[in-house]
Amino acid sequence: MVKTAYGLNLIPIVVCGLVACKGTDSKPEPAAETSAGKAVPTKPAPTPHPAPSNATVRPLTADDITKALEGNGLGASKVIVYDENTDPNKLLGRPGQYTVKVNWTVAGDEASIEVFPDMGAAKDRAAYVDRIGKAAPMLLQYVYTNAQRLAVLRLPRALAPSKANEWKIWFDKL
Repeated sequence: MVKTAYGLNLIPIVVCGLVACKGTDSKPEPAAETSAGKAVPTKPAPTPHPAPSNATVRPLTADDITKALEGNGLGASKVIVYDENTDPNKLLGRPGQYTVKVNWTVAGDEASIEVFPDMGAAKDRAAYVDRIGKAAPMLLQYVYTNAQRLAVLRLPRALAPSKANEWKIWFDKL
């Protein structure tokens, strides 16, 4: 007597069905006739995608940041540009992490701009830093994102809110 586990026999059918569906709302492809009279599926020409509304997205470079810090009147000093060997977090250039990191001192504490390959990664980093601050208030920072520059600005909590807002305005204009 052979026992069959019916659930296991259905797995290939379910998997094939899921693969075939692909989860899209695509319509069947139209068929074209060849000279032999046989129908051959044809694919419609790809529809050009409109330019994204954020067509002005241009990630900051380390040079952009250091030049903008020079003489901005907000008290930045001791500017440090990190590379993959000097990054204290060992995240620079790693998949999904920042591609540029520049730190400086403001009012005796460290501030930073980190630039990411896409805005999703920048938002993830900002959320991560926020979670750390909420879990350990002594590590709380002001954290701002700039979608046009794919960047995160991190400022020390010791800054007065009005001073942090001045930095945010500066960051938004980069």
